[in-house]
Amino acid sequence: MDLDRLAALIGAPPTDVPPVDWADVQARLGMQLPADFRAFAAAYGPIDLGEYLWIWSPAGSEVPYHIRNVSWLRASRDADPDSAPYRFWPEPRGLLWWAMSRAGDHFFWDPSGSDDPDTWPVLARFGYHRWHRFDLTMTDLVAAMVTDGIDWSPGHRTGPLPARYGPDRSLDRPRPTPVAPVTPSRVGLDRLRAALPAETALPAETALPAGTALPAETAARGRAGSWADVEAPADYRELLDATGPGTLGGVLRLLAPGGPGGFDLAAEHATAAATLTDPPAGLHPDPPGMRLWGRMATGETLWWLPAWHTADHWPVVVIGSGWQRIDLPTTSFLAEWLDGRMDLPVLDPAASPRTATGTAPGTAPPVALWTPAADGVPPAPPPSNRHRDPLTLLTTLLGPPDPGEIDWTDTERGLGLRLPTDFKLLVAGYGEAVLDGLSLGDPGEHTQWFTDLLDEDEEPPYPVVMCGGTEGRDLIGWNATNSDPDTWTVVVERAGKLEPFDGTLTEFIIAVATGRSDVLGTTPSKPRLRP
Repeated sequence: MDLDRLAALIGAPPTDVPPVDWADVQARLGMQLPADFRAFAAAYGPIDLGEYLWIWSPAGSEVPYHIRNVSWLRASRDADPDSAPYRFWPEPRGLLWWAMSRAGDHFFWDPSGSDDPDTWPVLARFGYHRWHRFDLTMTDLVAAMVTDGIDWSPGHRTGPLPARYGPDRSLDRPRPTPVAPVTPSRVGLDRLRAALPAETALPAETALPAGTALPAETAARGRAGSWADVEAPADYRELLDATGPGTLGGVLRLLAPGGPGGFDLAAEHATAAATLTDPPAGLHPDPPGMRLWGRMATGETLWWLPAWHTADHWPVVVIGSGWQRIDLPTTSFLAEWLDGRMDLPVLDPAASPRTATGTAPGTAPPVALWTPAADGVPPAPPPSNRHRDPLTLLTTLLGPPDPGEIDWTDTERGLGLRLPTDFKLLVAGYGEAVLDGLSLGDPGEHTQWFTDLLDEDEEPPYPVVMCGGTEGRDLIGWNATNSDPDTWTVVVERAGKLEPFDGTLTEFIIAVATGRSDVLGTTPSKPRLRP
């Protein structure tokens, strides 16, 4: 709608709207916004229309996008795909939020069907998971809300709204700036190219046109096919263009378009997607569209998570015994793994590179650093008897601890027993809030709370010491039957019942953080330290 006509409906624009740097907005969002919105936002700034509808604008804001209004939608979608069967910015071609009502309705542009922003329809969410499409521009929809109102579905109508507006002061508050999860880097790529034998590199050839099948003799030799129709980080494409698909470190299959059996990107993705149960997010083509790129001979799969609108910023997700997200460029992840510095709790102990420099004690004999796809799929390595320290594995999830010391003498004296060593190290190194939704604290206090919850004639079946809790008010502790506290296993008190976990506290935290255990009912979407 023409801005003058809209002004006649809701009132003239204010005179003190700060200018908008649209080039900066486009650079941050990765796309241009519709022309009618740009004209409206530049003229009005962020407003509260009819004391009902908050309309976003980057004018006067340090942040060019209201990221919090979609972060929870992504989390809800990943937990319940039916609630929001869409991608959301900053995911590729994800819905772009531009307004929210006091009733909790959210309004988005849908850029998935066109590169022309002036043709984007509006998608609106109302209720828990009800969606409605309006084939109107943003300003036409706003005008309709003020004049006649809009019908979403039988029994659900918005408007007509009062034809007045005021500034939306809520956007004046500081807000987190959306940051890409991965910073592109050539460091890992250069390390890999230097480590791989010179004969690995393939001669340069003319790129195949999009959709052209890879000749059989070329595929057998190991050359990657065309990436024209495949979204993938540039560093991985460059590596595979040089090496072709093949096996790294005797264990890790690197996949490419048009690769031979066991190495073809599309075929292996389809196989993995059909067999994988309970992935941490939707697999391509379902949103957000995780894409397979590697397979371990021990059974784990490696994926890209499209968490940003450009593939070069996609993190790696490893799915095995649980799942783990690694915010590194793909080739940096590979270089770290090849150097033996990517020993993840979701990986089998035998999933270490079987090379002379990367082989850990207790693993299989070394093999060639690189074998082309023409040599076939590598066999599974023999089981590993390599011991892995749970606290060391935990650092791959939470980062290194901040060394400190806490005197537990009074607590242990009050309890009449010693506390597990890993508990002391966890609290000293990471503080009380270890994961989102899970915290540790004084075992004396938590045990007293647990005792107070018991009925007078109710006794637990074994000695229990509590040491933490969750946002859902569950208590976390130990079965303290054994005299050695370092052998205590975890128990969770939920709704008056004790649920056992066969492992130490550190092993329990790893299991929760990687989605391996549902004893808490929910899993943190991304483990991280709290300030």
